[in-house]
Amino acid sequence: MATIHTPPAMGGALSVADPLRPHRLRRHWRSCRVINSAAANAPIGGGIGALAWVVLALVALVVALAISPDSALWGGPAWSWRSLRGACASPAASRDPSAFARCSPLRRDPGSWWLVLPLGGPTAGPAAASSAISAGAAAFGSSVGGSAVAFGQGRAATAAGLRPWQSPLATRSPSLWRGGDSGSAATAAVTRRSKATTAEAKAKNRAKSEAAQKRNMESHKAGQQAMKDWLTDRTVKARQQQDAYRSWRKHGANWKVDPVLQNGEILVRNVNHGPNLLLFEDSEFPRYSDIRFEHIYRGFRSVSMDQSRDLEMALLNAPWDARQSWPLIMEPLELMIDKVDKVVRTVMFLKDVVSPSSNMFEASKLALEIQYDCRKRMHRFENFLPHFKAFLEAPDTSQAQRRCVASLMLQFEHDGVQLFEGFGHRVEKITADEFLQFLRTRNHLFNISQEWDLNIRRDMKEKNFLLRQQDEIQGLPRYVLEDAAAAAVEAGYPKANPEKGPWLFSHDDAMLEPMLKHATGRTFREYVYGQRKRVAFLGGVGVNDNTEALRTMLELRLNYSSLIGYPSYADMSFQLQMATKMQAYAFLGRLRRESLAAARRELSELRAAARAGGQEDDVDYFDVAYWRERLIEQRFGLREAYVREFFSFPNVLEGVFGLLRRLFGVEAVPADGEAKGSLWHDSVRFFRLRDAATGERIASFFVDAYRRRGSKQPGFWVHNIHDYSVLRGDARGPRLPAVSIILDLAPPGADGRPPLLTMSEVAKVFHTFGSSLRHLLCRQPEGLVAGIQGVESDALSLAGHLLERFAWEESTLRSMSRHVETGDPLPEAAIQTLAMVRTFHNGMRVLKRTALAQIDLDLHAQYDPTGSMTVIEVAQAIEAEFSVIPPRVEDHDICSMAFNDDTKASAMYGDLWGEALAADAFSEFEAAGLDDDEAVARVGQKFWEEVLLHGGGRSPTLAFRRFLGRPPMFAAFLAHLGILDEDADDEGGDSASGDYEDVYDEDDDDFVEFEAGGVRGGFEDAEFDYDGGDDEDAEFDY
Repeated sequence: MATIHTPPAMGGALSVADPLRPHRLRRHWRSCRVINSAAANAPIGGGIGALAWVVLALVALVVALAISPDSALWGGPAWSWRSLRGACASPAASRDPSAFARCSPLRRDPGSWWLVLPLGGPTAGPAAASSAISAGAAAFGSSVGGSAVAFGQGRAATAAGLRPWQSPLATRSPSLWRGGDSGSAATAAVTRRSKATTAEAKAKNRAKSEAAQKRNMESHKAGQQAMKDWLTDRTVKARQQQDAYRSWRKHGANWKVDPVLQNGEILVRNVNHGPNLLLFEDSEFPRYSDIRFEHIYRGFRSVSMDQSRDLEMALLNAPWDARQSWPLIMEPLELMIDKVDKVVRTVMFLKDVVSPSSNMFEASKLALEIQYDCRKRMHRFENFLPHFKAFLEAPDTSQAQRRCVASLMLQFEHDGVQLFEGFGHRVEKITADEFLQFLRTRNHLFNISQEWDLNIRRDMKEKNFLLRQQDEIQGLPRYVLEDAAAAAVEAGYPKANPEKGPWLFSHDDAMLEPMLKHATGRTFREYVYGQRKRVAFLGGVGVNDNTEALRTMLELRLNYSSLIGYPSYADMSFQLQMATKMQAYAFLGRLRRESLAAARRELSELRAAARAGGQEDDVDYFDVAYWRERLIEQRFGLREAYVREFFSFPNVLEGVFGLLRRLFGVEAVPADGEAKGSLWHDSVRFFRLRDAATGERIASFFVDAYRRRGSKQPGFWVHNIHDYSVLRGDARGPRLPAVSIILDLAPPGADGRPPLLTMSEVAKVFHTFGSSLRHLLCRQPEGLVAGIQGVESDALSLAGHLLERFAWEESTLRSMSRHVETGDPLPEAAIQTLAMVRTFHNGMRVLKRTALAQIDLDLHAQYDPTGSMTVIEVAQAIEAEFSVIPPRVEDHDICSMAFNDDTKASAMYGDLWGEALAADAFSEFEAAGLDDDEAVARVGQKFWEEVLLHGGGRSPTLAFRRFLGRPPMFAAFLAHLGILDEDADDEGGDSASGDYEDVYDEDDDDFVEFEAGGVRGGFEDAEFDYDGGDDEDAEFDY
């Protein structure tokens, strides 16, 4: 006999009184499973227990009958309902419930069941079956005396080695239900014939299908070959490639033919496989015109996955001795950071300069998110910290390497690595909820910073206004009207012209400055000024309003900094500045005291000029630029329209290149043909920077000089393509730096006349080229501190302000001022007058810049979001202390300031700080003699070697002291601004001519953050040597 274990739910399916209908029996066999462990092991008692025993007994009887040697199922006599009833009546079938308990190993797996059956034959009787049950329950499949076999199904049965079971009742043979041999034989014969017919039909169909498939494949290949043979004509093939290119723009990877790029190369048909234009490494510069949104999406997916893999590999490859792991830890990190940042910079450049479409805006958001995620992922690898610590402790670590490591440690700390692993020295290990709050705060700050810029850009565009009447534009110069008419044409007014209009005006600096200087209508000036001061402010609510975002940003930054152990966000930010917080406060306070007296004198002169000009109302902010320009015309006899005729852009560009040759001994050589595939517009120029003496290539740069309204973001800035890198070099040498210099100048006229520049625009061109020098002239072998990486943000503007100062120098003016038509030089009297105009009425402008810097610093250092004063009220209260004209209640330029930039938040004083350093550096050139070219070249070479060459690998304070041979003196800054006056009343009582040595009273070492026992704490067991190696007098002021 055989034993079948069934679920309790099926136990009542068969009983003695129940007629065994075929469908019920078939369902019972198909439902065979192991008894539920909970039910099988439950105590048996009461009504439920008795019922369970009855059910188990009935099942055992039925099974005993089914496997009886007399049953037709196993080759015995035909099925007999009477014998089934007789077997059910046998009490012996239900006396051994322990047989079910032997299934406990299989009951652990509710998806398994097992069955022991006799092999058939006259010798296989109940005794053999019982033995098979007993032995099979323990052995799960071993045969007993050769007369029984065990079957099973499920994980446990398979693990036990049971044979797979298929119920014989699954064939649904009628003989099983009718009984008798004749029915079984007939049914078997029919089944065999049916199976044979079915198998034959399947074989025939399979043969036909394979033959048809083979014919189709051969036909398809023949058609493809014929199509390739037919597409021999170049014109037809090019047309098809263009169609495929347009199709790919819509359908992504569903390419049929490889399109041809602008440079004649074949573009890979599927950016999922093969090179991606965004990640191209075989070209020197990105192929800007050919990069599409699809490349960006797939490229960043690849970058993110690569970074995750590279981070793990860097830690796996790190040796046990951390002091020997610089090439295995820092160099992989440098390559990872460089790859991610380069791709992100490329996408942002595409959005701002090449193709500002809606898709590219989405791509830029994706780029920033990927960069944020990659940095966050890297900064959570706390296993890097022991290696960083070992690098700082090692005596042979160079100064540049220490600054690399310390900068990374600060970044890790600011991303919260010490919060959840207990590595922090400021705060103890926090709970999981607190860490989640930290993550939410960081993510919220990231989202707000993205929305901040977008609100400013959208509101600036919405505030553009169209004028049609000439009496509304009285006094505006022709070049402004030409620019406004061109903007109107691009906006959909094809008949717009400078004479009759209409004119479309915007609020960017290229239009705002000349409108405030020259528009005679006071109402017009007030409208323009007010609109610009209310960018991203719509009453505190609504779309494109930054008021609530500013309050939320300040609150989140305070919470964020407090979570990682800083009293305020400013305290955290000043870990990455050249000055300390107290030095910044002293610097701004001193500037306020010195410039207030000068601003009062200037206001008196402006009021007198306004009264003389017929203005009855008092001078307001929107009147200052207008009456200052009138005073220059009256006092110096110099008109801006006259000066513009002598400063065409080609001459100014030659003046910049001449100054670089004079200061640093380098020359810019045009090389447009060497970057043909990377030029994104016909007006873009490409240059190689070479050593003037040896011809050695130093760097490369693009110049995109002319504005393209609607397709190029207005403004002057430097886009970093890539920095100097030894690791990214090749057999020819290290990778040399490259930048794109973006200017905002009017395009050439239709007659080919070159654009003419005002003196303000000339100074901006020089400043922008100067800002690129930290990239172009850097030779730092440690890539993590090459260029501006690792440079304290308040020292970044030093080189830009230095070149801007040279733009007003008389020898520079002589070298680049030639009349656009006659070629005559600018008269000597005009050159000397321009040198004086630079400092004319500087007090009010310096005071305004100082007020904005003070607002930024106070909001991040002292503002309490839960206090009684709003952000706007605090800003207006501070501005009132820095003004000689009462602040306008309706002005909210705080909503359009760069508060969202983490490098500028609480560090807006840095532009003034950098200008002060530049003024001190220029005094060295003056002391050497500006007319002595050899002396100027000698000082310029020293500035390059001490300040620019090392990038962020040397402390700015140390670099500047080595250049000057002394600490910085801010008396040179006051003279540079032209606000010194011995007779002026100083409300603070200090001498106006005194130096600013008190600003440098504090001696803060670089990254004292990590010094053992430092005033700001540190990693307790770290011991750092700050002697700087071979720098005997190294002092690392941070």
